[in-house]
Amino acid sequence: MKIFQKVVQESIKRCEKAIQKINDELNADYLSMKLEATQEIIDLLQAPTPKTLKKLKERDDKIFDLRSKQDLYERKFHLQHKNYDKLLDKKYNLERELDGYRSIQFYNPLLS
Repeated sequence: MKIFQKVVQESIKRCEKAIQKINDELNADYLSMKLEATQEIIDLLQAPTPKTLKKLKERDDKIFDLRSKQDLYERKFHLQHKNYDKLLDKKYNLERELDGYRSIQFYNPLLS
């Protein structure tokens, strides 16, 4: 009788282990499916709607316009900088020429 009881207890333990293993697999599958469903919901919630797409397009258009203006201003500044350098060179040359005439006038008062 004790042998029979021992066999029954071992069978019960094996069945409990098998049931626990199946439950673990089911729980893992359930959690996996729940995670996938949650991820799909998150993806759908984060998917752009027509309204947000319109806002994104408007923002991108505004950024493009601002970059175009920035490029235009940089080109203007570059050209103005070149013109400014030319004007400074011209001013410097005219000042040298004026100093030359003043020195001639200083040393030759008859020319004035």
